[in-house]
Amino acid sequence: MTLVLENSQQKLAYEDIIEFNRLFNEKIPSSFLDFFHEFNGGDFPKVNDHNCEYLSGFYSIKYGHSTITRMYNELLIENPELQFMLPFAYDHNLNSYLISLKEEDYGTIYLWSNEEQGIAHVSNSFGDFIQLFDELIDAVEIKKVSINLKNRIVKTAILVIASFIAWYIFTKK
Repeated sequence: MTLVLENSQQKLAYEDIIEFNRLFNEKIPSSFLDFFHEFNGGDFPKVNDHNCEYLSGFYSIKYGHSTITRMYNELLIENPELQFMLPFAYDHNLNSYLISLKEEDYGTIYLWSNEEQGIAHVSNSFGDFIQLFDELIDAVEIKKVSINLKNRIVKTAILVIASFIAWYIFTKK
C-alpha cells in the first residue's frame, strides 16, 4: 500500500531538510529525512477509528503550528531526559512517537506516554515503523472491504428472500 496523508504542510525544499538535519548535528537517519521530504507532516485519512487510535499523524519539519522542533523543545522543558529523542508523530491521545538520536539506540522508535510520563519501545528503525503502520492500514482496509462485501451479500439475500415471499404470496391468490 502507498501511504497517504492529508493536511500535509508545504512541501520542503532539499535545503530545508539539510538545515533541519544540521540542527541535530546531522544525526537524523536518511530514511526519516526522505519520508519528511515527501510528506511534511500530515494526518491519516479517516478509515475508521481503529487505525487512528495507534497513529493519527505526523508533525511537520517546517511550517504549521506543530513542528518537530517546537514539539521537541516543549517536551524537553519538563523531560530533560528525552534529549536527543525527536517527537515526529502522535496518536489519538497526543502521545508522541520519538526517534532516538542517541548512540546506544540510534534510530529506535519509542512511544512517549504523556499520562504515564514514560517511553515504550515500538520498533528498531524508522523504516520498520512505517512498514508496521502500512501493514496496519492494509489490514484495516481489508477488513473494511470484507465488511462491505458481507453487507452487500446480506442485502442481496434479504432482497431475494423478500422477492420469494412476494412471489409466493402473489401466486397463492
